This record gives sequence, C-alpha cells and structure tokens, in this order.
Amino acid sequence: MSTITTLFDNEGGLNQIYYKAADIIPQALVLTQATYAGSVEGDKPKVVVPYVDTPDNTQVVAEGGTIAESDATIKEAAITTVKVPQLAVLSNESITENELLTMVQNALGNAVTDKADALLLAAPAPEEGQSGLTGLFNTKNVLDGGELTAQTGLAPIIKAIGDIGANNGTPTALIMNPSTWAQLLMLKLSDGTPLVTPDVANTPTPSLYGLPVILNRQAPAGKILVNSQAEVIAVVSQMTITGSAERYFERDSFGIRLTMRLGWTVIHPNRLATITVTTK
Repeated sequence: MSTITTLFDNEGGLNQIYYKAADIIPQALVLTQATYAGSVEGDKPKVVVPYVDTPDNTQVVAEGGTIAESDATIKEAAITTVKVPQLAVLSNESITENELLTMVQNALGNAVTDKADALLLAAPAPEEGQSGLTGLFNTKNVLDGGELTAQTGLAPIIKAIGDIGANNGTPTALIMNPSTWAQLLMLKLSDGTPLVTPDVANTPTPSLYGLPVILNRQAPAGKILVNSQAEVIAVVSQMTITGSAERYFERDSFGIRLTMRLGWTVIHPNRLATITVTTK
C-alpha cells in the first residue's frame, strides 16, 4: 500500500486528516473490482446513485431516414453503506519515531483493506426485512456456474463466461482464494496432464481465457467468482485519519483512528457467476 505521511500535533489534542481512499488502500477490491459511483459524505446509511441502463437495440438507418428514439433510461440504485474503522493506541514516546508511526498507519490501512475485501466478497445476505451489505459470492440471482472437477476440466468457467455474455455482460476477472487456486493447480486430467498448464501457473499475474486471476484470502474457499466490474457499483468515502492525545491522557498515550464508509450494489446479478471447485 502507499506510504502515509501524517504529522499529528501532540499538543493540539484532536487532529483529522483526509485522504482519498485510493491513496491509502489502493489494493482494496471495492476500488479495483467495482465501478466507482461517487464518494459518501457523512454517516449516511444509504446512498442513491444514478446509472444508465444502455439499450441493445441499435438499428441501422438509411441515409436521410428517421432515427428512432432510444429507450435508454436513467435508473437509480439505493446502496447501503457501512463504516469500517481501525484504532491503535501508542505511547507518546513512540509517535516521535516517524518510521514507526508510518508502519502503524500502514498496518491499520491493511486491516481496513482486509475488512473491506471480506465484506465485498463474503458478507452474508441480511435477514428478511433487514438492510445491509451482501457479498458478491452471496448475491441473489448471481449465475450458478456449477461444479468444477478434474472430470469437467475448466469447462464450467468457459460456460459461465458464455452465459454472462449471453446476458449482455462482460466478464472482467476470476476472483478466488489462494487455496482455491492451489486446488486448481493440483487437479489433473485422466492422462495426468495438469488442469492448469505450468506456463499459466508459474506467471506472477496468471489469467485464464483472458481473464486475470485475482487471488484474495477473503474469498470463500472452494469458490470462484466470475466478476463483471461494470455491474458492481460502489461508493467509497474519503479515508479519515484522526489522532487524539486527550482521550488517553492518563496513559501518556496517543490514539490513531482510521475510518471510511463504503457500500455497493449489483445492478445485473445475472452478469456474474459463481463456481464451486472440488477435488473429489
């Protein structure tokens, strides 16, 4: 992640500094695997964002002919948001060491990234009548790509790509846990040939059928998400870094808090797919 340089005035008590989330947590999937729709201001539990539902019925018109009106419509999506915080308390002596302070802030940023990724990928759907975030792997009406085994080979991925395309979607990535990728690498065809060829397995940026393989430890084990970035609309606030000398006065300590708010929605769930990997 990016290096944060923040100077807190220990004599001044409470301090706040604002950063773009992309400057602090650039690897967060909500920034790299979703379409950014805007920033969240304040403590808004819900944000309404517009999007254009593009028509797919464009016709050829003869020279001088009348061009039919498009049925493209501007729609709105209500996005539930949540706050993701991290807090660390350091001795006043330790915060005078700039390198240590930067390390702590980077660690907090990494923790926020992990939590944001866990929410985006695996947050359980809220109970009936309740509002909340739902992870992409648990989103209702996402295509079920079936089971991938040594017998099926990579056919379920190919089919999922085709099904998403048939629904006017554009697959952009395969997201999975590193352990799931390891499962794929260990699978062999009946003749002993690896399911994933060594030239793919050995590259630092693997891809299958032109789609980058995104390895993230917050993804559910044994599952693959065929993502379509244009269908996942996200809102992300600024990252607020706050320091307080007064709150921990009796401990001669200083508190550093990182907070951000985020949320997303999937506008066309049938343009994403999940696949189950099994070695049985």
